[in-house]
Amino acid sequence: ANEYGWFMVVNGALDFTYNGLVQNEYGWWKVTAGKVDFNYNGFATNEYGTWYVRGGKVDFSYHM
Repeated sequence: ANEYGWFMVVNGALDFTYNGLVQNEYGWWKVTAGKVDFNYNGFATNEYGTWYVRGGKVDFSYHM
């Protein structure tokens, strides 16, 4: 993370091709083109299921 945003790093390098959900110590996040998309609101899917994302972060309080 820096003033430009939070980015996906794989093996020490930025990965601008990554799209999906990733976890860090602050929660699960929607990543688009390698960057956490803090403007994303909607559903996203990973190997654990489909989740509602609010402000880029998975909202575990949302129930379908």
